[in-house]
Amino acid sequence: MVGDIERIDLGEVPYGEAVGRMTGRVGQRRADEIPDRLALLTHPPVITYSARTPPGAKLASIGMRIRGGVTGSGDTGDSVRHRDDGVPLERFTGRVLVVCPRCGGRAVVVPRPGLPAPRYATELLFQPRRLACPGCGAVAEWVAAMRDNALVGVAPGGTEDPFFRRPLWLQTRCVGHILWAYDEVHVDALAAYVGARLRERGGLSPTRAMVARLPAWMKTSEHRAEILAGLQTLRGLAERSAPADRSDAAHEHGDRPRPYRSLYFRGGPY
Repeated sequence: MVGDIERIDLGEVPYGEAVGRMTGRVGQRRADEIPDRLALLTHPPVITYSARTPPGAKLASIGMRIRGGVTGSGDTGDSVRHRDDGVPLERFTGRVLVVCPRCGGRAVVVPRPGLPAPRYATELLFQPRRLACPGCGAVAEWVAAMRDNALVGVAPGGTEDPFFRRPLWLQTRCVGHILWAYDEVHVDALAAYVGARLRERGGLSPTRAMVARLPAWMKTSEHRAEILAGLQTLRGLAERSAPADRSDAAHEHGDRPRPYRSLYFRGGPY
């Protein structure tokens, strides 16, 4: 208790749920059904728009889930802006949705349980991995290859996961190409970039950054509507897991990236 006000710590709550819960408490308080209360909570980042924001631009707001993604229009009605801070593609390899090698449904590739959180995104290229399918129970393990006394990192990119070389679950045909993503967060990041009318480059833009490596057909405004529609298709696929839900594009396409030959010298948790 703080004075005559009860304090409640709710922790992190999704934004929509937080609004609903607080609205309900306001109604209860006005009806004198509950005493004065101080509710403390946090929610994931959100972005608000004015009524004049174009519907297509609103899709880009989901890019707020990643660092430095998007600036909203606020009340000015300006177009959405994307700032590329050089986020590397490997940052999106923490969770990869793939086609199960046994049943053909959706499986997930994640770091082996019990490992400490990586200090840098590049560590994700070396972490031991586990493939698990909730549909058929298939499980597989992956560990990095060794060279001399160092671990050899994988090379992310292309329509296969970089660890088990399984086809990505999130693939669809789009303007004559294959549009792919590792998981929903990766879809969000792509939508933030594609949907933006104004694109800015930050102080750092390494050649291994996700945006820098996007193909030209994804960067042109000519295909914006089609790509955003394709990303919506990927979002729908992420919610389905049965073998029958597999996209007809979710197969090998022979587009493995050139190896980085990056090394991680042992001494850490891997």
